[in-house]
Amino acid sequence: MTDVVIENMIVSTNLDSTLDLEEVASRNPEATPLQENDMPGVVFHFHKPRIDVIILQDKIISIGAKSFEKAEEKIMEVIDKLREQGFKIENRDLEVENIVASCDFETTLPLDRIREEWSEEDVTFKPEEFPGLVYRYNDHVLFMLFERGKIICLGTRNLEELLSVMKDFKEKLTSVEGVAI
Repeated sequence: MTDVVIENMIVSTNLDSTLDLEEVASRNPEATPLQENDMPGVVFHFHKPRIDVIILQDKIISIGAKSFEKAEEKIMEVIDKLREQGFKIENRDLEVENIVASCDFETTLPLDRIREEWSEEDVTFKPEEFPGLVYRYNDHVLFMLFERGKIICLGTRNLEELLSVMKDFKEKLTSVEGVAI
């Protein structure tokens, strides 16, 4: 099968208690307050590798890691720093919320034909608005297909599910007339 590349693994943990985000921000000048969508939070940016750890009042989220281990490493780095500053944070299990993966079939995909053959309720294809076809695989996984053969998969929660979904999707895709991958 074509190589599947993990582009982003979103990992989180819930906290037992709420954190005072203003205090977290004031004690960590390298952190950036998050003011998007009226969601208060503080972001710790790491550059090697590029990972953001977002602290919300009752949750910690890692975005940008390409593996669970890297996400865990950066989350624990932030937690350890906050503990050193006197914040009470209990060890909790980390959970993968979403894996974003890609693969490149290195061939042209006939998006119009795919749209015609697959169920209308599962497919969105409006090339004047978005250059790809969106296919809803199930209630939490979707694929974005691009004419040049690149596929993006969003929503799986572990590597086994990702590989299984990708294998099944490839079989579905090869059943479309004109698709040779």
